[in-house]
Amino acid sequence: MIFNAKNEVDLNDFKEMSPALLILFTHTVLYCHEYGIPLSITSIKSDRDGIESASTTHEEGRAIDISVKGWSTLHIERFVYLTNLHYADIAAISASDYKPRAAVYHEGTAYHIHLQVKNDARINRFVSYK
Repeated sequence: MIFNAKNEVDLNDFKEMSPALLILFTHTVLYCHEYGIPLSITSIKSDRDGIESASTTHEEGRAIDISVKGWSTLHIERFVYLTNLHYADIAAISASDYKPRAAVYHEGTAYHIHLQVKNDARINRFVSYK
């Protein structure tokens, strides 16, 4: 299995995801596959009804949360670092420090990685039409 999801997560939410977020999620799938790390989606959109948040990225289809259960500290730090380095141009601006962050490791109901993209993310460099 490439990834799994908590029971509350509606995978139909993928249909409403920003194309930039799909690129970021694909990066995540490939990273986890490469290193044999479990990938579990803990939140996308529909499962967040009634949850207050610092931003509207989930509701707008621009964010997804993944579990870090089974990840080493090394992989958490490496993944967040590399993701923020390579995807800064499509990353949403972090509410805490106003810097672009594609991956934010933090605690919600549990520690997880919040993947996020900006509203007007340009994906040209990731897609070739030749």
